[in-house]
Amino acid sequence: ATNWPEALRAAYEPVSCLSASETGGIFLVSRRAEGMKGILRISVGQASEDAAAEYRILGQLNDPRIPQALFFQEEEGRGYLVRQYMEGQTLREYVEIHGILSEKEIIDIALSTCDILSLLHNQSPPIIHRDIKPENIIIAPDGGIRLVDFGIARVFRENATSDTVAIGTRPYMAPEQFGGTQTDARSDLYSLGVVMIFLATLKHDRTNIGQRYPYAGLAPIVSRLVKA
Repeated sequence: ATNWPEALRAAYEPVSCLSASETGGIFLVSRRAEGMKGILRISVGQASEDAAAEYRILGQLNDPRIPQALFFQEEEGRGYLVRQYMEGQTLREYVEIHGILSEKEIIDIALSTCDILSLLHNQSPPIIHRDIKPENIIIAPDGGIRLVDFGIARVFRENATSDTVAIGTRPYMAPEQFGGTQTDARSDLYSLGVVMIFLATLKHDRTNIGQRYPYAGLAPIVSRLVKA
């Protein structure tokens, strides 16, 4: 922390290191003023540019289900982004404890996630998260759903034909995220469909959903979500 920018050190104190590399890291920090917890991500190169974009995107959203952007500074080629820490369990952690979820649980999680995605997709221009996966969906202590990690989120560009970089988490990526066409709101919905498959099967198999998916009432919805 002695190498952090002066303004960052003045406002935040380190609590723990969550991960680190030679070029950056992720830290749990506490704001000195009132003890509010935050996640500090230190990044370089393209990742630093992504952090600056994430700060701008979070700054235009004001919703308790999405982390607040608390601090950003670039210094000596590094980006220092602090966002609000969201209390709770990731959906991945929840499934590791509880196993396959019930149909009602999946419906509740999917609808709550759709509510958040609706907020993003109805911005002008729309915001595309591009990394919808169990690790980025938080079940808060009150049972509510939170969405985190806007590190590769982007603003939809009306006249673009493709994304600048093909990026995402492979099992959950829509076909267009591998390049060729631009991602849009449907890309996030595709990823949500794969999340719903995982929650019901603990796998990512998108074939023969009508026969494989254990909840017949949801199968047509999931099939539609994961269409190219």
